[in-house]
Amino acid sequence: MLNSLFRRAGKHAVRKAARPGGFLDFRYGFELMRDHGVPVGSKVVALGCGVCLTTLLIVLEVPLEGVAGLFLPVVGLVTDSMVDGLELIVLPIVFACLILPHLKMRSSGS
Repeated sequence: MLNSLFRRAGKHAVRKAARPGGFLDFRYGFELMRDHGVPVGSKVVALGCGVCLTTLLIVLEVPLEGVAGLFLPVVGLVTDSMVDGLELIVLPIVFACLILPHLKMRSSGS
């Protein structure tokens, strides 16, 4: 009962935040990344924050990856390498697109 309530509340919160114009508008952030009117400095700061968040996520995953490597040595190593490579390429861009609209609002408001 309580689990169902948390699941519904979580889905509602995610839908509300991720809708167009919401708190986590990825499409708008990606459009800003491609827009020539947005200063390069804002894009670099957003990408730098994305790299920092990705690095933090990977550092937090290290203990779990060590345990998985003990139980599944070959499969765990190959899977972990693929997932980490994908994380290093995709996640900084995703985080930057989520952060950039907030940086753009702050810089245009001054």
